[in-house]
Amino acid sequence: MGTALGIVAWFLTSDVVWIMGAVLLISVVPITIFFIKPINDQLLDDSKALSHAEVESLLHDWNPRHWVRTIVSGMAFVFYLYGMSN
Repeated sequence: MGTALGIVAWFLTSDVVWIMGAVLLISVVPITIFFIKPINDQLLDDSKALSHAEVESLLHDWNPRHWVRTIVSGMAFVFYLYGMSN
């Protein structure tokens, strides 16, 4: 919904900040699906008993990926805030 409304705002205002925010906001979906979900799937797999070291390693890999997603969505938020302030 946020991406769709960003695209609508871009069409209505022709301000590039809206489309930049929309692209950043929608980009968290593939980031989640391709980079974070595989790790989540391994962590939540009940058929495999992971050792403490394996869980720690997976979480070590998960953490920076989650930060990327957080930063990208935060940048979208900043673009939208800037767009609303104009």
